[in-house]
Amino acid sequence: MENMENIEMIAEELSAEQMTEVAGGAFRMLPEKEGFIVYQVQHRDALSRIARAYNTTVYRIMKANPRIKDANRIYTGQYIYIPVA
Repeated sequence: MENMENIEMIAEELSAEQMTEVAGGAFRMLPEKEGFIVYQVQHRDALSRIARAYNTTVYRIMKANPRIKDANRIYTGQYIYIPVA
């Protein structure tokens, strides 16, 4: 519980541009990047489903998100970049 309070205190001090994934399963907003939208993974999402919904490919999403090492391991609440046309 104390860790979550610390994370919340830190989050209040950071701007949206500074927010990234942090340890312990907490996720923060990614900075905006031209040519991409920032998407928050929802319960039961899969990269293939997200790729279809945004008219892109799993490969392009993974290339935009080098932190994702396995296409089958994304997490609810995680923020990822989705390439747009």
